[in-house]
Amino acid sequence: MYGLENVLTGLAKNRGVHSFILIAGVFTLLYAGVNAGPAQAEDEVDAYIKPVTVSGEKIAYIAGNHYMFQGTTAPRLTPYGQVYALAQATEDDEWALEAQYGFQYTFYDCRRSHKDSCNDKNWTFRPSVYFKYQGEFDFYMFTRPSSPVVNRISNPALHVFVRMGDDDFLMTDNPLTLKYFNVGFEHRSNGQTRDALVTQVRSQRAYDLGNDRYFDGLSRSSNYISLAAGSQNIRGLSWEAKTKFFFAQEADVNWGPLSGVGVDFHDYDMFNLSLGYAWYATNGDGKIEPKVALTADYTMGLRGFRSDAIELALSTPVHLFNGSTKIPLMFRFHHGPMEKLSDYTRSITSFGVGFAFRY
Repeated sequence: MYGLENVLTGLAKNRGVHSFILIAGVFTLLYAGVNAGPAQAEDEVDAYIKPVTVSGEKIAYIAGNHYMFQGTTAPRLTPYGQVYALAQATEDDEWALEAQYGFQYTFYDCRRSHKDSCNDKNWTFRPSVYFKYQGEFDFYMFTRPSSPVVNRISNPALHVFVRMGDDDFLMTDNPLTLKYFNVGFEHRSNGQTRDALVTQVRSQRAYDLGNDRYFDGLSRSSNYISLAAGSQNIRGLSWEAKTKFFFAQEADVNWGPLSGVGVDFHDYDMFNLSLGYAWYATNGDGKIEPKVALTADYTMGLRGFRSDAIELALSTPVHLFNGSTKIPLMFRFHHGPMEKLSDYTRSITSFGVGFAFRY
């Protein structure tokens, strides 16, 4: 424990290491994507996208945040984003079990409501409307009271998702091609009740003492519009660029060196770049299945490099008992602010290992 804490603290203080990790990760993913082979034909795609029959129609699941399908019928309720449970070591905090989950419900998809016209290859835009919810919590099992968990993020949102082109599976010979737009009307909060403005003296004392349990209870919330564009591919490089426009916030900081400065979420979470790359391999039955999925997320606010953060995640199935059993392992690394919404301005380094239930 002591050795790991020293490593995390050293990384947190070394901005050079931070910059190197970011630059190396971005160039590695871009190089892999640009040099990837051409998109697979539909019959080859069917070999490794496990088909499911729903009401007589075949659908297909792909990596990323959305279900894509062949035909006009698909489940309206589906998972959303990464779903995982990790044992996580966090700088200046106790070990915790961190879990993230999410789902989406599709209200409208043009391929369901306007089958003939929407599936016409001449259509440039294919819109859908869905509701999504993402949540995150920490459980400090055997390390400190958490009653019984500490809610970190509650993020309900309504999205308008517009696919471009005639590529049902969002594959392309050039992974840098723009393939979709996404507009979200979002709320994000941590579900806590302690008002930072009312408890300024207590907040400063907790900051001086390094009392993480106190800050876990600070209320944080915001409403914002998100604008995103990107390219999502079954295997190979996927990317998304996003910006947020906040119009209601509970984000006051009245302790430490930022007390009275007037910072808010604009200063720490205004722009986001996400990169992902998936490798596949053929198993003993001749089926192609996920081998490794790597994601890198870079976040920056109006304070520039004083407020940037990077998060890396690697997921891979580990085969046991001659391949009859697979354990979906996940490794996650975060460095920078926005790790905890309650104390979002503090730069934190954390490392977690556990299970990815969806990637």
